[in-house]
Amino acid sequence: MPLFEMIKYHSKKYPEDISLLAEEIACHFDVNKINPKMPYSLHTEYSYFKREFKNPHLFKYKTITDANKKGVPMLWYSEKWAEEFSYFIMDMVNQYQPPKYIEIHPPFSDYTPSMSDFIDKYSVFEDLILEKYPQTQILIENRSGSTYKGGTFILSAADSFLELSDLISSNKLKLRITFDVPQLCTAHDIDTMNGQTELLETLFSDIMNCRESISGVHLWGKKISESGSKTPHIGDLNTYFNNNCECKEKFLSDLHNLFDDEVIRNMVLEVNSGNDDMISIINDLKKAGFRFI
Repeated sequence: MPLFEMIKYHSKKYPEDISLLAEEIACHFDVNKINPKMPYSLHTEYSYFKREFKNPHLFKYKTITDANKKGVPMLWYSEKWAEEFSYFIMDMVNQYQPPKYIEIHPPFSDYTPSMSDFIDKYSVFEDLILEKYPQTQILIENRSGSTYKGGTFILSAADSFLELSDLISSNKLKLRITFDVPQLCTAHDIDTMNGQTELLETLFSDIMNCRESISGVHLWGKKISESGSKTPHIGDLNTYFNNNCECKEKFLSDLHNLFDDEVIRNMVLEVNSGNDDMISIINDLKKAGFRFI
């Protein structure tokens, strides 16, 4: 049975039978301060938009502020960047309890062309963070899509999950993966709204070979706007599959099989539309056999 701990997302209201053991707290580079009310997952810079870099906590970290392309942060630019990033996080959480989770995001391929290059830089960060916060779990989320020009995220397609998992194991790192399921679909050009979901079963089968490295899951909907554009993080799984119940149920069955190992993972439902859309996703997951503890 797939077992999940739900992480509270923004101000969403959850069913009474869903325990919330942590909340997601935004901590990108333009966030000046945080204010957690409970154990928390720190969602760090994800490099989609350009940033202003006016956060006072960043002023002493010149490597971070200089590492950008037209304002979009260049994550994991160097080992010095990784060192400064660890101290930036310590500054941000200094007056609070240590984060339960720190969620990081991958670099771009134009300056970090290989996963091993990333691991060399990341290891500096892990050593410093876990020395300060030994109980904190660090997770990296797969990404697809950015306003950044010149490179792509190196953790995006399914084969990059496998490569990273192997390097985590061989380097004896504590790092784990947060699997953003819709972003994997985007990375492989899977148009769920047009029923083009045949590849999903194969991708999930591939990722099963490294599921021991996956400790978190992100899930959200997508909806066609009035202008005809497909808007992410809006809607539920019904709109994500354009009301194709067969595709939705096959997706949920494959996702169930992927995580049917009795390992407890965290889940964030990144739904920016109404509360009803989030409840709809929860109900679909429950019906498919997912259990929240």
